[in-house]
Amino acid sequence: MKIYVTLLVLVFPYFVSFSQSSQLYNRTAIEGEIDCKKKLSVLFGLQSRWNLSATSFDKLLFKLEPSYTINKSIEINAAYRNSVWQNSNFMLDGKKTTFANRFSLGFRLNSSKFKKMDTYFRLVYLSRIQFEEFKFKRDQWYWRNRITVKAKIKSNQIKPYFSVESLYRKNQFYYLMDTEFVTEGMVNEIRYTLGTEFIINKRNTMDVGLMLRDYRTIKATNFVLNITYRHDFTPNKKRKN
Repeated sequence: MKIYVTLLVLVFPYFVSFSQSSQLYNRTAIEGEIDCKKKLSVLFGLQSRWNLSATSFDKLLFKLEPSYTINKSIEINAAYRNSVWQNSNFMLDGKKTTFANRFSLGFRLNSSKFKKMDTYFRLVYLSRIQFEEFKFKRDQWYWRNRITVKAKIKSNQIKPYFSVESLYRKNQFYYLMDTEFVTEGMVNEIRYTLGTEFIINKRNTMDVGLMLRDYRTIKATNFVLNITYRHDFTPNKKRKN
């Protein structure tokens, strides 16, 4: 618990410093997870996104994420996501909504085998390559890396955590040099999330977190309130830490 409080004290002033010029968004999701085999599981869900500052709907998303567990410390995962939102280019195709498709592949490492470290907290590292295609925008290639610190406390119902994620876009810039088109990449966003997972019972959890999206471009930094309800469809499953 001391680790969690220390993280809160260190991060809170950084969140507050952006509060006057930032906007607040909300992501509300409902998810399900099922074990297909002993080492293969699938996570699926729906998510709605809202701009709370402008009181307007942002987009609707569906995701599908299969994962294969190699051992207690290594997991391979893939993901597909489809998102739909209001079409600002209505005059071009006559359709009220537009969409994007995202595909990613990566791996997850956790510190479960380091027993001395695992007594106080757990580290989880997630790395993935991501591709997303749009109808009226350039395709996006990202390399995403996230480190999550999960504090160990006595409570069996509360699981606090803090994470930092960097998003490197491989084709951030696209320009003509001599007679060839050239792309150039950069880390265009860093995300900081402070949250808690609430264990309702063996098969149901609720995750609540506040994310700061620190853009390294001209785009304004903003906050995101994440709320996720998850149900595990696999009976008698041992819960992951």
